[in-house]
Amino acid sequence: MTHYRVIVHYHFKKGMEEQGIKFFEKEFVNKAHEYGCPTIELWRNETDHSFVVGVGAWNSMEDARKFQSQWDAKEHQMLRYCTNVPRREFFSIKSVYTEKSRRAA
Repeated sequence: MTHYRVIVHYHFKKGMEEQGIKFFEKEFVNKAHEYGCPTIELWRNETDHSFVVGVGAWNSMEDARKFQSQWDAKEHQMLRYCTNVPRREFFSIKSVYTEKSRRAA
């Protein structure tokens, strides 16, 4: 189980949402996997498609930070699609609740 998450908030320029997502998928997804990120999700706001959140599950915080140092240059290129610099947050998982664990309690 991965124990760390990196959550990044992107705000794309109107009309640039799809290009920004495609850039992210092409440049980020394959590289992150090489650095210990087995799962990446992109969440798009249902009422405003310019707001997208990327959630990466990481095996270690060290892997996440190592990848981030590599991603910085590519992310700089991605800024042409964004209204501002993405906001990044690092989290460690403290508790997990699933339907299965709830039934067992």
